[in-house]
Amino acid sequence: MFNPKAPLWLPYGSVRAILALALSLVFCAGFLSGVITADAFTPVVVAVAAFYFGAKSPTNPNGQG
Repeated sequence: MFNPKAPLWLPYGSVRAILALALSLVFCAGFLSGVITADAFTPVVVAVAAFYFGAKSPTNPNGQG
């Protein structure tokens, strides 16, 4: 459904998913081609996954949980 207030007129979370997937694919390609070492690859992929799933998790404004 079209929502003019949504980012880039996509469903909520789509932009975050596209960014996470694109960054992961770029680093995977660099790792497989030998340009990026495992020392650099692992923290970046973990950070991307943490960003994606952390931003997707529900928040509790009261801090109780």
